Amino acid sequence: MKKNKARARRSASSGDGNSNQRHITNTPALRQHAKLNLNDSDLSVFLRHYILSPDQLLALGYPVESSLYPGQAIIFKSPAANTGPNPYALVYSHPLTTSSHFDVNAQEFVPMSAKQSKGTACYYSDGSLSRESQGVNSAMYISNMIDRGPAGFDYASVAIEWNVDKDVKREDHENNNIVITAFRSDDNKNNCEEQLCKGTERKSTDSLGHLNCRGEDLSVILQKTEDVGEKQASKSPLKSKFQEQLSSSDEKKCVRCGRGFFVTMDGEYLTQEQCLYHWGKLQNVLGPGAYEMGAMTVCTEYSCCRGKPNTRGCTSGKLHVWNGVGPGFNGPFDGYVRTHLRKTPPPDGNFGVYAIDCEMCFTTHGLELIKVTVVATDGRLVYDSLVRPENFIIDYNTRFSGITARDLSKHATKSLRDVQNDLMGFINADTILVGHGLENDLRALRIIHGTVIDTSVIFPHYYGLPYRRSLKSLVGCFLKRKIQQDSSGHDSFEDARACIELMLWRIRRDFRTILESRAPHFAVTC
Repeated sequence: MKKNKARARRSASSGDGNSNQRHITNTPALRQHAKLNLNDSDLSVFLRHYILSPDQLLALGYPVESSLYPGQAIIFKSPAANTGPNPYALVYSHPLTTSSHFDVNAQEFVPMSAKQSKGTACYYSDGSLSRESQGVNSAMYISNMIDRGPAGFDYASVAIEWNVDKDVKREDHENNNIVITAFRSDDNKNNCEEQLCKGTERKSTDSLGHLNCRGEDLSVILQKTEDVGEKQASKSPLKSKFQEQLSSSDEKKCVRCGRGFFVTMDGEYLTQEQCLYHWGKLQNVLGPGAYEMGAMTVCTEYSCCRGKPNTRGCTSGKLHVWNGVGPGFNGPFDGYVRTHLRKTPPPDGNFGVYAIDCEMCFTTHGLELIKVTVVATDGRLVYDSLVRPENFIIDYNTRFSGITARDLSKHATKSLRDVQNDLMGFINADTILVGHGLENDLRALRIIHGTVIDTSVIFPHYYGLPYRRSLKSLVGCFLKRKIQQDSSGHDSFEDARACIELMLWRIRRDFRTILESRAPHFAVTC
Protein backbone atom coordinates (compact mmCIF):
# COMPACT_ATOMS: atom_id res chain seq x y z
CA MET A 1 0.00 0.00 0.00
CA LYS A 2 2.84 2.42 0.81
CA LYS A 3 4.45 1.67 -2.54
CA ASN A 4 1.19 2.43 -4.33
CA LYS A 5 0.84 5.75 -2.50
CA ALA A 6 4.40 6.72 -3.34
CA ARG A 7 3.92 5.82 -7.00
CA ALA A 8 0.73 7.89 -7.11
CA ARG A 9 2.46 10.91 -5.56
CA ARG A 10 5.33 10.71 -8.05
CA SER A 11 2.88 10.39 -10.92
CA ALA A 12 0.86 13.37 -9.70
CA SER A 13 3.85 15.63 -9.24
CA SER A 14 5.23 14.80 -12.66
CA GLY A 15 1.90 15.25 -14.43
CA ASP A 16 0.84 18.51 -12.85
CA GLY A 17 3.23 21.40 -12.51
CA ASN A 18 0.83 23.43 -10.44
CA SER A 19 2.20 26.44 -8.63
CA ASN A 20 0.55 25.54 -5.31
CA GLN A 21 2.14 22.07 -5.18
CA ARG A 22 4.61 23.24 -2.54
CA HIS A 23 1.78 24.64 -0.45
CA ILE A 24 -0.12 21.33 -0.68
CA THR A 25 2.93 19.29 0.33
CA ASN A 26 3.58 21.39 3.45
CA THR A 27 -0.03 21.27 4.69
CA PRO A 28 -0.22 19.89 8.27
CA ALA A 29 -2.25 16.82 9.24
CA LEU A 30 -5.93 17.21 10.01
CA ARG A 31 -6.84 18.26 13.53
CA GLN A 32 -9.66 15.70 13.82
CA HIS A 33 -7.26 12.93 12.81
CA ALA A 34 -4.84 13.92 15.56
CA LYS A 35 -7.64 14.00 18.14
CA LEU A 36 -8.98 10.60 17.07
CA ASN A 37 -5.52 9.01 17.01
CA LEU A 38 -6.55 5.80 15.25
CA ASN A 39 -4.56 3.77 12.78
CA ASP A 40 -5.95 3.26 9.28
CA SER A 41 -7.05 -0.31 9.99
CA ASP A 42 -9.19 0.63 13.00
CA LEU A 43 -10.46 3.73 11.25
CA SER A 44 -11.72 1.73 8.27
CA VAL A 45 -13.76 -0.46 10.63
CA PHE A 46 -15.67 2.55 11.93
CA LEU A 47 -16.10 4.10 8.48
CA ARG A 48 -17.74 0.98 7.05
CA HIS A 49 -20.84 1.79 9.08
CA TYR A 50 -21.50 4.74 6.74
CA ILE A 51 -21.12 3.01 3.36
CA LEU A 52 -24.07 3.56 1.01
CA SER A 53 -26.22 0.57 0.06
CA PRO A 54 -26.67 -0.55 -3.58
CA ASP A 55 -30.23 0.85 -3.60
CA GLN A 56 -28.94 4.21 -2.45
CA LEU A 57 -26.22 4.19 -5.10
CA LEU A 58 -28.78 3.66 -7.85
CA ALA A 59 -31.30 6.17 -6.55
CA LEU A 60 -28.67 8.87 -6.00
CA GLY A 61 -27.39 8.65 -9.57
CA TYR A 62 -24.15 6.71 -9.12
CA PRO A 63 -22.90 4.83 -12.19
CA VAL A 64 -23.71 1.12 -11.87
CA GLU A 65 -23.27 -1.86 -14.13
CA SER A 66 -26.25 -3.62 -15.67
CA SER A 67 -26.52 -7.31 -16.49
CA LEU A 68 -28.30 -6.27 -19.69
CA TYR A 69 -25.12 -4.53 -20.87
CA PRO A 70 -22.11 -6.17 -19.18
CA GLY A 71 -19.09 -3.92 -19.00
CA GLN A 72 -21.13 -0.76 -19.58
CA ALA A 73 -22.43 1.79 -17.10
CA ILE A 74 -26.00 2.94 -16.55
CA ILE A 75 -26.97 6.05 -14.59
CA PHE A 76 -30.44 6.67 -13.21
CA LYS A 77 -31.71 10.16 -12.55
CA SER A 78 -35.09 10.47 -10.89
CA PRO A 79 -37.67 11.80 -13.40
CA ALA A 80 -39.42 13.56 -10.53
CA ALA A 81 -36.33 15.64 -9.79
CA ASN A 82 -36.42 19.29 -10.77
CA THR A 83 -33.66 19.74 -13.34
CA GLY A 84 -34.09 23.49 -13.70
CA PRO A 85 -31.59 26.13 -12.69
CA ASN A 86 -33.20 26.45 -9.26
CA PRO A 87 -33.60 22.99 -7.71
CA TYR A 88 -35.04 24.51 -4.54
CA ALA A 89 -38.07 26.05 -6.18
CA LEU A 90 -40.21 22.92 -5.95
CA VAL A 91 -40.70 20.29 -3.30
CA TYR A 92 -40.79 16.76 -4.68
CA SER A 93 -40.42 13.26 -3.40
CA HIS A 94 -37.31 11.12 -3.50
CA PRO A 95 -36.94 7.34 -3.53
CA LEU A 96 -34.83 7.37 -0.36
CA THR A 97 -37.39 9.29 1.67
CA THR A 98 -40.57 7.89 3.15
CA SER A 99 -43.89 9.55 3.87
CA SER A 100 -45.60 9.45 7.23
CA HIS A 101 -49.10 10.27 5.90
CA PHE A 102 -51.85 7.70 6.60
CA ASP A 103 -54.11 6.88 3.66
CA VAL A 104 -57.39 5.16 4.59
CA ASN A 105 -58.00 4.30 0.92
CA ALA A 106 -54.64 2.60 0.41
CA GLN A 107 -54.65 -0.83 -1.20
CA GLU A 108 -53.81 -3.93 0.79
CA PHE A 109 -50.09 -4.61 0.94
CA VAL A 110 -48.99 -7.67 -1.04
CA PRO A 111 -45.37 -8.86 -0.78
CA MET A 112 -43.37 -8.35 -3.96
CA SER A 113 -42.50 -12.03 -4.20
CA ALA A 114 -46.20 -12.93 -4.37
CA LYS A 115 -46.88 -10.43 -7.16
CA GLN A 116 -43.91 -11.36 -9.31
CA SER A 117 -43.94 -14.24 -11.73
CA LYS A 118 -41.08 -16.71 -11.80
CA GLY A 119 -39.59 -15.21 -14.91
CA THR A 120 -39.17 -11.92 -16.71
CA ALA A 121 -41.17 -11.30 -19.88
CA CYS A 122 -38.57 -10.93 -22.58
CA TYR A 123 -40.19 -11.07 -25.99
CA TYR A 124 -42.84 -12.77 -28.09
CA SER A 125 -41.93 -15.21 -30.78
CA ASP A 126 -44.67 -16.30 -33.22
CA GLY A 127 -47.36 -15.15 -30.84
CA SER A 128 -46.10 -17.16 -27.85
CA LEU A 129 -44.69 -15.68 -24.66
CA SER A 130 -41.06 -16.45 -23.84
CA ARG A 131 -39.75 -15.99 -20.32
CA GLU A 132 -36.23 -16.03 -18.99
CA SER A 133 -34.78 -16.21 -15.50
CA GLN A 134 -34.07 -13.09 -13.52
CA GLY A 135 -30.33 -13.35 -14.19
CA VAL A 136 -27.47 -12.55 -11.86
CA ASN A 137 -28.62 -11.26 -8.49
CA SER A 138 -25.68 -9.03 -7.68
CA ALA A 139 -25.55 -5.91 -5.53
CA MET A 140 -24.07 -3.88 -8.39
CA TYR A 141 -26.40 -5.23 -11.11
CA ILE A 142 -29.74 -3.55 -11.74
CA SER A 143 -31.59 -5.89 -14.09
CA ASN A 144 -33.88 -6.92 -11.24
CA MET A 145 -34.26 -3.33 -10.08
CA ILE A 146 -35.67 -2.33 -13.47
CA ASP A 147 -38.38 -4.96 -13.07
CA ARG A 148 -39.13 -4.68 -9.36
CA GLY A 149 -37.15 -1.74 -8.04
CA PRO A 150 -35.85 -1.34 -4.51
CA ALA A 151 -38.18 -0.94 -1.58
CA GLY A 152 -40.05 2.34 -1.69
CA PHE A 153 -39.20 3.05 -5.32
CA ASP A 154 -41.51 2.73 -8.33
CA TYR A 155 -39.80 2.01 -11.64
CA ALA A 156 -43.06 1.38 -13.51
CA SER A 157 -43.14 4.89 -14.94
CA VAL A 158 -39.73 4.54 -16.57
CA ALA A 159 -39.66 0.86 -17.55
CA ILE A 160 -41.30 1.36 -20.94
CA GLU A 161 -39.22 4.45 -21.68
CA TRP A 162 -36.06 2.55 -20.73
CA ASN A 163 -36.68 -0.30 -23.15
CA VAL A 164 -37.83 1.94 -26.01
CA ASP A 165 -34.87 4.30 -25.72
CA LYS A 166 -32.30 1.55 -25.30
CA ASP A 167 -33.38 -0.44 -28.36
CA VAL A 168 -34.64 -3.51 -26.51
CA LYS A 169 -36.64 -4.44 -29.57
CA ARG A 170 -36.81 -6.75 -32.54
CA GLU A 171 -38.09 -6.10 -36.05
CA ASP A 172 -40.72 -8.12 -37.91
CA HIS A 173 -39.85 -7.42 -41.53
CA GLU A 174 -42.72 -9.53 -42.91
CA ASN A 175 -45.46 -7.53 -41.17
CA ASN A 176 -43.45 -4.29 -41.18
CA ASN A 177 -43.63 -4.07 -37.37
CA ILE A 178 -41.28 -3.39 -34.48
CA VAL A 179 -41.85 -5.34 -31.25
CA ILE A 180 -40.58 -3.57 -28.11
CA THR A 181 -40.28 -5.50 -24.87
CA ALA A 182 -41.71 -3.93 -21.73
CA PHE A 183 -40.24 -5.26 -18.47
CA ARG A 184 -43.16 -4.56 -16.17
CA SER A 185 -44.86 -6.39 -13.34
CA ASP A 186 -48.21 -8.09 -13.88
CA ASP A 187 -50.06 -5.49 -11.81
CA ASN A 188 -48.93 -2.70 -14.10
CA LYS A 189 -49.55 -4.62 -17.33
CA ASN A 190 -53.16 -3.56 -17.83
CA ASN A 191 -52.42 0.08 -17.11
CA CYS A 192 -49.53 -0.09 -19.53
CA GLU A 193 -51.72 -1.51 -22.29
CA GLU A 194 -54.49 1.01 -21.68
CA GLN A 195 -52.15 4.00 -21.75
CA LEU A 196 -50.25 2.83 -24.80
CA CYS A 197 -53.34 1.87 -26.79
CA LYS A 198 -54.92 5.28 -26.23
CA GLY A 199 -52.25 6.99 -28.31
CA THR A 200 -52.94 6.09 -31.92
CA GLU A 201 -50.58 8.41 -33.74
CA ARG A 202 -47.19 10.06 -33.24
CA LYS A 203 -46.22 13.31 -34.89
CA SER A 204 -42.46 13.07 -34.42
CA THR A 205 -39.98 12.38 -37.19
CA ASP A 206 -39.09 8.85 -36.08
CA SER A 207 -41.69 7.38 -38.49
CA LEU A 208 -43.27 5.19 -35.80
CA GLY A 209 -47.01 5.43 -36.20
CA HIS A 210 -49.72 3.91 -34.03
CA LEU A 211 -49.37 1.37 -31.25
CA ASN A 212 -51.17 -1.95 -30.89
CA CYS A 213 -51.21 -4.17 -27.82
CA ARG A 214 -52.17 -7.84 -27.77
CA GLY A 215 -54.63 -9.00 -25.17
CA GLU A 216 -52.34 -10.75 -22.70
CA ASP A 217 -49.03 -9.54 -24.10
CA LEU A 218 -46.48 -7.33 -22.47
CA SER A 219 -44.82 -6.53 -25.77
CA VAL A 220 -45.77 -3.41 -27.68
CA ILE A 221 -46.01 -3.43 -31.47
CA LEU A 222 -45.21 -0.19 -33.24
CA GLN A 223 -46.32 -0.27 -36.85
CA LYS A 224 -44.06 1.61 -39.25
CA THR A 225 -45.81 4.42 -41.07
CA GLU A 226 -44.71 7.22 -43.31
CA ASP A 227 -44.97 10.78 -42.15
CA VAL A 228 -46.30 13.26 -44.67
CA GLY A 229 -43.92 15.86 -43.33
CA GLU A 230 -40.95 13.64 -44.17
CA LYS A 231 -42.13 13.34 -47.78
CA GLN A 232 -42.31 17.08 -48.11
CA ALA A 233 -38.94 17.56 -46.40
CA SER A 234 -37.30 15.16 -48.84
CA LYS A 235 -37.84 17.71 -51.59
CA SER A 236 -35.48 20.18 -49.86
CA PRO A 237 -31.99 18.71 -49.23
CA LEU A 238 -31.01 21.46 -46.77
CA LYS A 239 -34.20 21.14 -44.76
CA SER A 240 -33.99 17.38 -44.86
CA LYS A 241 -30.43 17.47 -43.50
CA PHE A 242 -31.46 19.75 -40.64
CA GLN A 243 -34.43 17.54 -39.76
CA GLU A 244 -32.18 14.51 -39.85
CA GLN A 245 -29.82 16.16 -37.37
CA LEU A 246 -32.73 17.23 -35.20
CA SER A 247 -34.21 13.74 -35.16
CA SER A 248 -30.86 12.25 -34.15
CA SER A 249 -30.57 14.62 -31.16
CA ASP A 250 -32.48 14.92 -27.92
CA GLU A 251 -33.51 18.16 -26.33
CA LYS A 252 -31.22 19.03 -23.45
CA LYS A 253 -32.07 21.34 -20.61
CA CYS A 254 -29.56 24.01 -19.67
CA VAL A 255 -28.44 23.53 -16.07
CA ARG A 256 -27.85 27.26 -15.71
CA CYS A 257 -30.90 29.01 -17.20
CA GLY A 258 -33.31 26.08 -17.68
CA ARG A 259 -33.95 26.68 -21.39
CA GLY A 260 -34.09 23.76 -23.82
CA PHE A 261 -31.55 23.35 -26.60
CA PHE A 262 -30.47 20.70 -29.09
CA VAL A 263 -27.14 18.92 -29.46
CA THR A 264 -26.47 16.02 -31.81
CA MET A 265 -25.00 12.72 -30.69
CA ASP A 266 -21.67 13.87 -32.11
CA GLY A 267 -21.67 16.98 -29.93
CA GLU A 268 -22.67 19.48 -32.62
CA TYR A 269 -24.73 22.36 -31.24
CA LEU A 270 -27.88 22.91 -33.29
CA THR A 271 -29.03 25.70 -30.95
CA GLN A 272 -26.65 28.63 -31.23
CA GLU A 273 -28.05 30.78 -28.45
CA GLN A 274 -26.52 32.89 -25.69
CA CYS A 275 -27.18 31.73 -22.13
CA LEU A 276 -28.31 34.30 -19.55
CA TYR A 277 -28.32 32.90 -16.01
CA HIS A 278 -27.83 33.55 -12.30
CA TRP A 279 -24.76 31.72 -10.98
CA GLY A 280 -25.91 32.14 -7.37
CA LYS A 281 -28.59 30.25 -5.47
CA LEU A 282 -32.00 31.41 -4.36
CA GLN A 283 -32.02 32.22 -0.66
CA ASN A 284 -34.47 33.63 1.84
CA VAL A 285 -33.40 36.92 3.40
CA LEU A 286 -35.01 39.41 5.72
CA GLY A 287 -36.60 42.24 3.79
CA PRO A 288 -36.48 45.95 4.60
CA GLY A 289 -38.39 46.87 7.71
CA ALA A 290 -38.46 43.25 8.80
CA TYR A 291 -39.22 44.03 12.42
CA GLU A 292 -41.55 46.94 11.90
CA MET A 293 -45.04 46.59 13.37
CA GLY A 294 -43.97 43.33 15.00
CA ALA A 295 -44.03 41.39 11.69
CA MET A 296 -41.10 39.72 9.97
CA THR A 297 -40.79 40.16 6.20
CA VAL A 298 -38.89 37.48 4.28
CA CYS A 299 -38.08 37.78 0.61
CA THR A 300 -36.38 35.41 -1.85
CA GLU A 301 -33.46 36.58 -3.94
CA TYR A 302 -30.39 35.29 -5.76
CA SER A 303 -27.12 35.34 -3.84
CA CYS A 304 -25.16 36.54 -6.89
CA CYS A 305 -26.97 39.82 -7.65
CA ARG A 306 -29.86 39.97 -5.15
CA GLY A 307 -32.23 39.60 -8.07
CA LYS A 308 -35.75 38.34 -7.56
CA PRO A 309 -36.96 34.95 -8.88
CA ASN A 310 -37.86 34.80 -12.59
CA THR A 311 -35.73 37.86 -13.36
CA ARG A 312 -33.27 38.18 -16.23
CA GLY A 313 -29.92 36.53 -15.58
CA CYS A 314 -26.99 38.62 -14.42
CA THR A 315 -24.31 36.51 -16.17
CA SER A 316 -24.00 35.51 -19.82
CA GLY A 317 -22.45 32.49 -21.47
CA LYS A 318 -21.71 31.81 -25.11
CA LEU A 319 -23.87 28.68 -25.25
CA HIS A 320 -26.16 26.60 -23.09
CA VAL A 321 -24.61 23.73 -21.14
CA TRP A 322 -25.81 20.45 -19.64
CA ASN A 323 -24.41 17.88 -17.20
CA GLY A 324 -24.46 14.83 -19.49
CA VAL A 325 -27.45 12.98 -18.01
CA GLY A 326 -31.21 13.42 -18.28
CA PRO A 327 -34.24 12.19 -16.33
CA GLY A 328 -34.73 8.42 -16.23
CA PHE A 329 -32.16 5.82 -17.22
CA ASN A 330 -29.09 7.03 -19.08
CA GLY A 331 -26.78 4.78 -21.03
CA PRO A 332 -25.38 2.32 -21.55
CA PHE A 333 -22.07 4.22 -21.53
CA ASP A 334 -18.72 2.97 -22.76
CA GLY A 335 -15.37 3.95 -21.31
CA TYR A 336 -16.21 3.12 -17.70
CA VAL A 337 -13.85 0.97 -15.62
CA ARG A 338 -14.87 -1.03 -12.59
CA THR A 339 -12.66 -1.43 -9.55
CA HIS A 340 -11.56 -5.03 -8.99
CA LEU A 341 -11.12 -7.14 -5.89
CA ARG A 342 -7.64 -7.63 -4.53
CA LYS A 343 -6.18 -11.06 -5.21
CA THR A 344 -4.80 -11.28 -1.68
CA PRO A 345 -6.35 -9.38 1.25
CA PRO A 346 -4.02 -7.13 3.26
CA PRO A 347 -2.68 -8.57 6.52
CA ASP A 348 -4.26 -5.85 8.67
CA GLY A 349 -7.59 -5.94 6.81
CA ASN A 350 -7.22 -2.34 5.63
CA PHE A 351 -8.05 -1.98 1.93
CA GLY A 352 -7.44 1.75 2.03
CA VAL A 353 -9.47 4.88 2.81
CA TYR A 354 -9.23 7.97 0.61
CA ALA A 355 -11.14 11.20 0.12
CA ILE A 356 -11.55 12.34 -3.47
CA ASP A 357 -12.68 15.53 -5.15
CA CYS A 358 -12.86 16.41 -8.83
CA GLU A 359 -13.27 19.59 -10.82
CA MET A 360 -15.24 19.54 -14.05
CA CYS A 361 -15.85 21.75 -17.06
CA PHE A 362 -18.75 21.89 -19.51
CA THR A 363 -18.11 20.32 -22.91
CA THR A 364 -20.28 19.43 -25.88
CA HIS A 365 -21.00 16.07 -24.19
CA GLY A 366 -21.74 17.46 -20.73
CA LEU A 367 -19.49 17.65 -17.68
CA GLU A 368 -15.96 16.28 -18.11
CA LEU A 369 -13.05 15.88 -15.74
CA ILE A 370 -10.28 18.47 -15.69
CA LYS A 371 -8.74 17.88 -12.25
CA VAL A 372 -8.72 15.11 -9.64
CA THR A 373 -7.30 15.16 -6.12
CA VAL A 374 -7.02 12.25 -3.66
CA VAL A 375 -6.00 12.59 -0.01
CA ALA A 376 -5.38 10.10 2.80
CA THR A 377 -7.20 9.92 6.14
CA ASP A 378 -4.76 12.36 7.75
CA GLY A 379 -5.21 14.88 4.94
CA ARG A 380 -1.90 14.21 3.17
CA LEU A 381 -1.87 14.45 -0.61
CA VAL A 382 -1.94 11.09 -2.39
CA TYR A 383 -2.75 12.05 -5.97
CA ASP A 384 -3.27 15.34 -7.82
CA SER A 385 -3.39 15.88 -11.56
CA LEU A 386 -4.91 18.01 -14.28
CA VAL A 387 -6.71 16.16 -17.07
CA ARG A 388 -7.27 16.95 -20.75
CA PRO A 389 -10.99 16.71 -21.68
CA GLU A 390 -11.83 14.51 -24.65
CA ASN A 391 -14.39 16.88 -26.21
CA PHE A 392 -14.56 20.55 -27.10
CA ILE A 393 -14.86 22.79 -24.02
CA ILE A 394 -17.87 25.13 -23.91
CA ASP A 395 -17.20 26.64 -20.46
CA TYR A 396 -14.25 26.07 -18.12
CA ASN A 397 -16.54 26.76 -15.14
CA THR A 398 -13.66 28.71 -13.57
CA ARG A 399 -15.90 30.38 -10.99
CA PHE A 400 -16.30 27.00 -9.27
CA SER A 401 -13.52 24.79 -10.66
CA GLY A 402 -10.73 27.32 -10.32
CA ILE A 403 -9.22 26.02 -13.59
CA THR A 404 -8.51 28.32 -16.52
CA ALA A 405 -7.67 27.65 -20.15
CA ARG A 406 -4.06 28.58 -19.43
CA ASP A 407 -3.82 25.97 -16.64
CA LEU A 408 -4.95 23.18 -18.95
CA SER A 409 -2.79 24.27 -21.89
CA LYS A 410 0.39 24.47 -19.79
CA HIS A 411 0.03 21.71 -17.19
CA ALA A 412 -2.55 19.16 -18.37
CA THR A 413 -0.53 16.29 -19.82
CA LYS A 414 -2.70 13.31 -18.84
CA SER A 415 -5.82 11.91 -20.44
CA LEU A 416 -8.76 10.38 -18.63
CA ARG A 417 -7.48 6.90 -19.43
CA ASP A 418 -4.11 7.75 -17.85
CA VAL A 419 -5.83 8.93 -14.67
CA GLN A 420 -7.97 5.79 -14.51
CA ASN A 421 -4.87 3.62 -14.75
CA ASP A 422 -3.17 5.62 -11.99
CA LEU A 423 -6.15 5.34 -9.64
CA MET A 424 -6.60 1.62 -10.27
CA GLY A 425 -3.06 1.17 -8.96
CA PHE A 426 -4.09 1.87 -5.37
CA ILE A 427 -7.92 1.73 -5.38
CA ASN A 428 -9.68 -1.65 -5.35
CA ALA A 429 -13.29 -2.72 -4.94
CA ASP A 430 -13.07 -2.70 -1.11
CA THR A 431 -11.32 0.66 -0.83
CA ILE A 432 -13.48 3.25 0.92
CA LEU A 433 -13.89 6.46 -1.07
CA VAL A 434 -15.20 9.55 0.74
CA GLY A 435 -16.59 12.60 -1.03
CA HIS A 436 -19.36 15.18 -1.17
CA GLY A 437 -21.84 14.42 -3.96
CA LEU A 438 -19.47 11.65 -4.99
CA GLU A 439 -21.72 10.46 -7.82
CA ASN A 440 -20.63 13.48 -9.86
CA ASP A 441 -16.95 12.68 -9.29
CA LEU A 442 -17.34 9.02 -10.27
CA ARG A 443 -19.25 10.01 -13.40
CA ALA A 444 -16.46 12.37 -14.41
CA LEU A 445 -13.83 9.72 -13.64
CA ARG A 446 -15.97 7.07 -15.39
CA ILE A 447 -15.38 4.64 -12.57
CA ILE A 448 -17.89 2.12 -11.19
CA HIS A 449 -17.27 1.74 -7.46
CA GLY A 450 -19.63 0.54 -4.75
CA THR A 451 -17.76 1.23 -1.49
CA VAL A 452 -18.43 4.93 -1.04
CA ILE A 453 -19.33 7.38 1.73
CA ASP A 454 -21.17 10.54 0.72
CA THR A 455 -21.05 13.38 3.24
CA SER A 456 -24.12 14.97 1.64
CA VAL A 457 -26.06 11.86 2.75
CA ILE A 458 -24.35 11.31 6.11
CA PHE A 459 -25.06 14.95 7.01
CA PRO A 460 -28.58 15.33 5.57
CA HIS A 461 -30.50 18.51 4.90
CA TYR A 462 -33.18 19.55 7.36
CA TYR A 463 -35.89 18.81 4.77
CA GLY A 464 -34.30 15.55 3.64
CA LEU A 465 -33.46 14.48 0.11
CA PRO A 466 -33.32 15.76 -2.56
CA TYR A 467 -32.17 18.82 -0.65
CA ARG A 468 -28.47 18.72 0.19
CA ARG A 469 -26.32 20.93 2.33
CA SER A 470 -23.25 22.39 0.70
CA LEU A 471 -19.79 21.31 1.80
CA LYS A 472 -19.05 24.88 2.80
CA SER A 473 -22.07 24.91 5.10
CA LEU A 474 -21.18 21.58 6.71
CA VAL A 475 -17.60 22.58 7.44
CA GLY A 476 -18.67 25.88 8.95
CA CYS A 477 -21.33 24.21 11.12
CA PHE A 478 -19.45 21.17 12.43
CA LEU A 479 -15.74 21.95 12.04
CA LYS A 480 -16.10 25.65 12.85
CA ARG A 481 -13.88 26.87 10.04
CA LYS A 482 -14.32 28.41 6.60
CA ILE A 483 -13.48 26.96 3.20
CA GLN A 484 -14.02 28.07 -0.41
CA GLN A 485 -13.19 31.66 0.42
CA ASP A 486 -11.05 32.23 -2.67
CA SER A 487 -12.86 34.21 -5.36
CA SER A 488 -10.83 32.47 -8.09
CA GLY A 489 -12.65 29.14 -7.52
CA HIS A 490 -12.73 26.05 -5.35
CA ASP A 491 -9.65 24.11 -4.31
CA SER A 492 -10.10 20.36 -4.80
CA PHE A 493 -7.37 19.64 -2.22
CA GLU A 494 -9.15 21.75 0.39
CA ASP A 495 -12.53 20.14 -0.40
CA ALA A 496 -11.17 16.59 -0.21
CA ARG A 497 -9.55 17.30 3.18
CA ALA A 498 -12.84 18.78 4.40
CA CYS A 499 -14.75 15.62 3.43
CA ILE A 500 -12.50 13.21 5.30
CA GLU A 501 -12.32 15.52 8.33
CA LEU A 502 -16.11 15.65 8.50
CA MET A 503 -16.22 11.85 8.69
CA LEU A 504 -13.54 11.82 11.40
CA TRP A 505 -15.64 14.27 13.38
CA ARG A 506 -18.71 12.07 12.85
CA ILE A 507 -16.88 9.00 14.16
CA ARG A 508 -15.84 10.87 17.31
CA ARG A 509 -19.47 11.85 17.91
CA ASP A 510 -21.25 8.59 17.01
CA PHE A 511 -18.76 6.21 18.68
CA ARG A 512 -17.83 8.37 21.65
CA THR A 513 -18.85 5.74 24.20
CA ILE A 514 -16.85 3.00 22.51
CA LEU A 515 -13.82 5.21 22.06
CA GLU A 516 -13.87 6.38 25.67
CA SER A 517 -14.22 2.83 27.00
CA ARG A 518 -11.24 1.71 24.92
CA ALA A 519 -9.27 4.91 25.35
CA PRO A 520 -6.21 3.14 26.83
CA HIS A 521 -5.97 1.07 23.65
CA PHE A 522 -6.84 3.78 21.13
CA ALA A 523 -5.37 6.72 23.06
CA VAL A 524 -8.17 8.87 21.70
CA THR A 525 -8.91 12.43 22.73
CA CYS A 526 -12.68 12.84 22.93
